[in-house]
Amino acid sequence: MKSSLLPWVVVVAAAAPFGALAQASAPAVAASAPRATRPAPKLMTPAQKRDTAGHDLQPERTPATQLTIPLKKKGQPPAKPQTYRQSQKTAKTGGGIDDAAARCKAEPDEKARAACLERLERDSKSR
Repeated sequence: MKSSLLPWVVVVAAAAPFGALAQASAPAVAASAPRATRPAPKLMTPAQKRDTAGHDLQPERTPATQLTIPLKKKGQPPAKPQTYRQSQKTAKTGGGIDDAAARCKAEPDEKARAACLERLERDSKSR
């Protein structure tokens, strides 16, 4: 035997008794034998669920009542709702750009532009 393998032989020889003890203490069980399983937990009936859940769902303390804070002064009259015609007037006179005047100013010819603006002035005075 070579001297370089000697340490390995010593380790294997020393470990052999421990391996035999480990195999001897474990019971031999066939691989195809069924394993022991835990029984399934027992399901609760609806009545049992109702009885046990009743006390868990209640709050620890009663919730605080909600406060209402008035945003208007007490003497103020209530605001009147707008009628349909009033809302249409505010929508039409909302400001912005006059489309007819913009079309007139977009005319390429100077004479046509002046005539269009003059016609707009006449129409607005008659209204």
